[in-house]
Amino acid sequence: MRTGTFNEQAVRQRLAPWVSEWAKAARDAGEEAFEIEPDTIMELGLVCDDTHPFMATSVDAVCRVRSTAAGSGDDDADGAASGGSAGGASCVVAVEIKTMGVLNTVAAAQDRRAQLGGHDMTLCDFGDATFRIAVPSTDYRLQVLHHAAVLHVNKVLFVTASANKIVYSAMVTVTRKQTDEYRQLLQAHVAKHLDWIYPPNGGERAEAPSLDNPKPDAEVWWRDRETVLERLSVWTAIKNETTDNGVPLPPTQNVVPTIVAEWNANKGGVDEFSRVLKNVKANSKGQDPRTFMVLRTALLVPMYNAYQMDGLFELERQHNEDDSAAFKSMAEVNRARSMGGFAAWLLEKVATDLPTLRSAATHAQTAMSALSTPAQKRRRPDDDDDDRARTTATRCQSTTSPS
Repeated sequence: MRTGTFNEQAVRQRLAPWVSEWAKAARDAGEEAFEIEPDTIMELGLVCDDTHPFMATSVDAVCRVRSTAAGSGDDDADGAASGGSAGGASCVVAVEIKTMGVLNTVAAAQDRRAQLGGHDMTLCDFGDATFRIAVPSTDYRLQVLHHAAVLHVNKVLFVTASANKIVYSAMVTVTRKQTDEYRQLLQAHVAKHLDWIYPPNGGERAEAPSLDNPKPDAEVWWRDRETVLERLSVWTAIKNETTDNGVPLPPTQNVVPTIVAEWNANKGGVDEFSRVLKNVKANSKGQDPRTFMVLRTALLVPMYNAYQMDGLFELERQHNEDDSAAFKSMAEVNRARSMGGFAAWLLEKVATDLPTLRSAATHAQTAMSALSTPAQKRRRPDDDDDDRARTTATRCQSTTSPS
């Protein structure tokens, strides 16, 4: 999904020239064609239906297209830097972009293009045989219908692309009857389950029902009451934002929650610390979660803190040697040294002072044991085996030791 999101911008930039090339070839062949009007491709976020407030959609783009007459190529008398697009009927079109990200889906898209005659563009009606080839899955077909119903348009441009090119596209025509029936279907669902949110006469919102599930195994549309109310409050805030501003929201990836924006502006060094730890390749394979936590918090965290403290001491030393020198930043100091080199020095230091460290560790272990209560001491299943092994070793030593 992330691949598709990143690819959409490239497809939007390529879409108008792609359609223009197809339109010129179609006009030369005496076939029906259309072109995207210049500078009309617009990226949108969430769009609400102002006549049916329970309906909203997020299209990859909208644009305006204009039909062009067959045979009206670049030599048309009206001019036509746009390739003869002047004079035809114009309408707004929703654009849905699907990116095939792996080899088998790209191959399937190429196969569908072949079934459609190998054309760059296919014109079809919602529900006909050509449509079922061009728009292969039920989810995609429902998405096309939903875009048309929410945006009140009768055409949806369905674009299928790979990571580096557009494979084929289909201009789908949706009738007014089809969108009306779809809205009526959703309206019936709302009347049955969501009338407390959307009253029939547009009155005040009622109190949320209990949403208790009398049959635990039954399939229901809610998880629990608290989750429904949380999602509803978010949806209401978003809907009010679009209503008050009179424009659709920007794409979701451009919307940053306030708490995230504040964190990004005022954050400390914890994210930098986590990023540094990602570069420390501690092998946790075969280790239980508690061992890995100890490895991270008891070894890596102190090592990073010692690395930063060593940098501060270095700053202090440099300043003491030259009072007139300006303080360097930690980034400048860290660029002159590496954490790997510091870690090597630290481990060498630990090895040198190992007897002292062992003595300190023994005292610390004794102190922690004294603080533990019997209830906190839980024996593991292998403790008995360890005890038996130690007892056997002691007996062996007693029998072999000289008198």
